Amino acid sequence: MKNRNRMAARAFALPALVTMIVIMIVPFLFSIYISFNDVNLLENGGKFVWAGIKNYKTFFTDSRARNSVVVSLKFLLGALAVETALGIAISAFLDRRFHFKGIVRALIIVPMFMTPVVSGLIWRAFFDPNAGIVSYVYQLIFHHKLDMLGSTSGALWALIIVDMWQWTPFMILLIMASLDGLSEDAVEAAKVEGANELQIITRVKIPMIKPTIYMAMMIRAIDALKIFDAIFVMTKGGPGSATETMNMYSYVVGFNFYRIGYATTISFIFTMVVTVVLSKLMQRTNNL
Repeated sequence: MKNRNRMAARAFALPALVTMIVIMIVPFLFSIYISFNDVNLLENGGKFVWAGIKNYKTFFTDSRARNSVVVSLKFLLGALAVETALGIAISAFLDRRFHFKGIVRALIIVPMFMTPVVSGLIWRAFFDPNAGIVSYVYQLIFHHKLDMLGSTSGALWALIIVDMWQWTPFMILLIMASLDGLSEDAVEAAKVEGANELQIITRVKIPMIKPTIYMAMMIRAIDALKIFDAIFVMTKGGPGSATETMNMYSYVVGFNFYRIGYATTISFIFTMVVTVVLSKLMQRTNNL
């Protein structure tokens, strides 16, 4: 009977296993194979020509590729730092009783429901140097126009602002859920000891929800590294290569220059970068 039950369990698990292999593992292994080939749709009829580690050597000697890594990490660190800080601050502020608390919470998460393309188009209009609201307000204060998307120093910050606007609510949602689940005993004990509200937040509540904060940061780090939609509709990687992340550069190499082998190599290295960042965050979370 036990053997029969084991066979039945394996039979039920087999379709899921086969689906996972077909959908995930086979394409992943095939992409690795492509990365070791010189595949150019404009040459040799798009045939696979074995190149060994040539594409990987090209990546590490390609200044534009190195720049894409730096831009990706800058965007990741900037977006993650701002969103985490704002998420904690706003959650702490909202963690109290007041009228219309439910409505405020609901309104805060509205930006999350927009697709990144729509958000990018809206903010591109906001950042327009001639008709955008951001430039208009800036001109009223400083008496000259602001062209963030046309500036090599400002374009990346514009993208970080868009990401912050759309995904800080995600951080708030997770952190507030953790704060709501905290036991009141520790808070009451801190009040008895004479702790003020700021001390309760910084020394009692935040340390207790650190695992949730790190988990939220891990999820946001993955999403921030994968960003493509907003960049494509707002800057297309420009001006120059100021906002050209690894995802964007892989797209340009593959769909503008038709170098599929090299584009796949960039994507594979990008996957390795995401894996390293994810493993570091998971290690930090597990150590808490």
